Amino acid sequence: MYTAHTDSMINPVMILSRMKNNSYKKQQYIRFSSILLLSLSLFACSENEQNKVSDDKVVTVQTSKIVESDQVDRVAEQDHAINDQHMNGWPTYGGQSSGTQYSGLDQVNLDNVQQLEVAWTFHSGETSDGSDGVDPTIYEMTPIFANNTLYSCTPFNHIVALDPGTGTQRWRFDPKKPVSGTYSHANYCRGVSYWQSESDEEREQICGRRVFEGAGDGSLIAVDADTGKLCSDFGASGQIDLNKLDYKGEGSIALTSPPAIYKDVVIVGGTILDNKWKDTPDGIIRGFDTRTGKELWNWNPIPEHLSDQVGGANVWAQMSVDLERGWV
Repeated sequence: MYTAHTDSMINPVMILSRMKNNSYKKQQYIRFSSILLLSLSLFACSENEQNKVSDDKVVTVQTSKIVESDQVDRVAEQDHAINDQHMNGWPTYGGQSSGTQYSGLDQVNLDNVQQLEVAWTFHSGETSDGSDGVDPTIYEMTPIFANNTLYSCTPFNHIVALDPGTGTQRWRFDPKKPVSGTYSHANYCRGVSYWQSESDEEREQICGRRVFEGAGDGSLIAVDADTGKLCSDFGASGQIDLNKLDYKGEGSIALTSPPAIYKDVVIVGGTILDNKWKDTPDGIIRGFDTRTGKELWNWNPIPEHLSDQVGGANVWAQMSVDLERGWV
């Protein structure tokens, strides 16, 4: 069970919990999430290569109605089947590309969740309440599990790879972005995204597996998932400065949420400040080649005849992807 939390909004840590008196022969890594008053769902992530989605029913409780999980199962199983067979675990912010945050694994359930105990804790080392000249740090991150590694980001947009069993840091990438005078007057990152080649041969090469991050300064970053080094063939030496692209308005954008991944396309929206500019940047969604960083397409939600008068309509939050239909 992997959770990220903040004490008084300034002490970001990551915690792994495990079952008390755990006698399981095959170790599993499990994440439990509860959104108070909105919904309650159980799910889990496993690094067991033989792990399969359970056919058992779990009930997802929502404030408006009760949805039996066989309905969710159909979405999750279909999503899992379309995913690359090597991407076992929790490879996206929402668990699956569809963002259902569901898994059929049942090692942790309502009967035994109270038996969880802390196994390890990871501190990012990045804390500020704004009084030291550094903008406040806020931890809103959900880690992902892929490539037998736990990937996360820190308030200063460092990308961190951890051993999921011990919490030991395997590598850390620092984009060296400014930590004061930031776009939203705060330092935060909600998560990262994982991509890997469908080719077994390419996957074993440098940057055959990649971690993508959208940074607060508007940069889209690609690093090697095994080493944390920039993928030099992506954009300009591993990064794309989105603020150098045309967003049809005055001002700039930032990235605070993990990009979406569809096949070999990495897709980003953007954060745009409200009530700052008369003609704010348009909320253009862009898709880039995961290997080269070449822009493949973009879509502007603002009608062309209004683009020079208004802006916004942006997607700042996480996006979901329908892998079967190719919809974002």
